[in-house]
Amino acid sequence: MSVKKRIEALAGDQQSFDAYADSVRGAKLTELAVDVGRTCSLRCMGMCYRADRSRPTRTDEYVSMEVLAHEIRVAETEGLTNLTIAGTEPFLHLDHDTESSGLATRRTFEILEALGAMPRGYRLGIVSNGLGIHRHWDALAALAQKGAFDYIDLSIDSGDVPAHDRIRGRKGAGMAVLAALREANQRLNGVRIGTSSVLRQDNAKGVLQLIQEQAGCNRHYFVTPIQPLSLGKGVQPTSLAIVHQFVCDLTQMFGESTLHGRRIEVTLLITGLYIHDLIMGGVFTWDEVEDIGGHLSVTRMIGGNTLRIELSILPSYGLTLGLLEFTGDYLPHAHALQIPHEQRKEWVAGNITHEPLRTLHERGKRGVIQRMIRARTDHACRREPCWNTCFGGMAFNMEDAALRQRPLTEKPTACLRGEARRLMIV
Repeated sequence: MSVKKRIEALAGDQQSFDAYADSVRGAKLTELAVDVGRTCSLRCMGMCYRADRSRPTRTDEYVSMEVLAHEIRVAETEGLTNLTIAGTEPFLHLDHDTESSGLATRRTFEILEALGAMPRGYRLGIVSNGLGIHRHWDALAALAQKGAFDYIDLSIDSGDVPAHDRIRGRKGAGMAVLAALREANQRLNGVRIGTSSVLRQDNAKGVLQLIQEQAGCNRHYFVTPIQPLSLGKGVQPTSLAIVHQFVCDLTQMFGESTLHGRRIEVTLLITGLYIHDLIMGGVFTWDEVEDIGGHLSVTRMIGGNTLRIELSILPSYGLTLGLLEFTGDYLPHAHALQIPHEQRKEWVAGNITHEPLRTLHERGKRGVIQRMIRARTDHACRREPCWNTCFGGMAFNMEDAALRQRPLTEKPTACLRGEARRLMIV
């Protein structure tokens, strides 16, 4: 059954959530994020998942590269389609902590050199804040020539440099990452270069500025509205009004002569918390939603540019998506990084030093993921108008359970919506 058909069956009570929970026991791990360290060079405002990002990383904490490479190669034979080198910063540079810096960067290049050999059956990419990457252009360009990685996304939250510096908590971060974006497009031949932006209450104009000003050198942009209430760090979730206005302003900007025909591609990643209201607001219809390989999206071609709205309703973390820490711990859900290590308990499925990744993935699917799905049967949101496109904010329920010990049947704290007319999609 396709994902779209599954949603329609659940919305129309043609399939129970118990039956859905049973069906996902066979889910394959197709996407994996690999952390290369704990320490970071930035102090982002209310957006960092790591509870311990200030603590130095040490050599004896790392899982061996031999074990890591073996487990990823096995995962490739079992359906892995995407591997991302992420957190906290793959090209870390700290003058005050050279050990943490060296370990993170070394692990990044170990992965690229060990796993980047062609042919491979999955896409391999990197997410970076761009602050220290300028030290490695020659090495990255040489690896790009060999096809060792497929994409790199640079985290940029505003085209306005002071605004990016404020959000990221470090002066000079904006200039550095914008320079990195231009350099990457010039030097990394054959690599898809993109930006990754968090859409907040205070930076929508800055994200639009980024797209408009960098259109001459960069084509790909990924934007995700922040939903941080359950992080408890003082940053408000992005309101529906901001998201809706961003779509309208981007559509208008794409139609202007200065951007016409630039072949810019903007992907807006939307969770179930917004989908009902965007449909009711006329941004798109449910009939327009395409299911391509289990990924739901709506595509708009505007003035020779592309706006793609990707929809996330059913859970992926713990089922088809997982996270490997640099220690070898496998986390079914990335939000467990916010929990102090000694308190994670069931949020860590185990360590690949002791058990195969396949075993840890299977264990992760049997734990809180199963309880979260089955909790929909008695969920407090079942009578809400947005139920058919959100199902109570599944992933956000897991965040609340992990960070606030809230029941999985309660309305998630990330949801701030009021009353509205129920949407019928079946």
